Amino acid sequence: MTDGNRTGSALQEQAVQHLCRVLRSARETRGLTQAQIAESAGMTRNHYQLLEAGRSATGDLANPRLSTICALANVLELPLGDLLA
Repeated sequence: MTDGNRTGSALQEQAVQHLCRVLRSARETRGLTQAQIAESAGMTRNHYQLLEAGRSATGDLANPRLSTICALANVLELPLGDLLA
């Protein structure tokens, strides 16, 4: 593995951790359940739960599609940048 790959992995880990914190905080602030967010965003509760935990269904680091992040930003009424920062 090259130094660039390690840096990319660290950056991805940091971005996923940030996404997890923002999703949970925004959901709890609004008094919503994971199921409510998931339904409004057009995904299963399990999928949303995994995103909030930062994991994929295979146990790897979450790597959500941009369309998923956009849907969540819309449901949570957040600027897209808040989820990607």
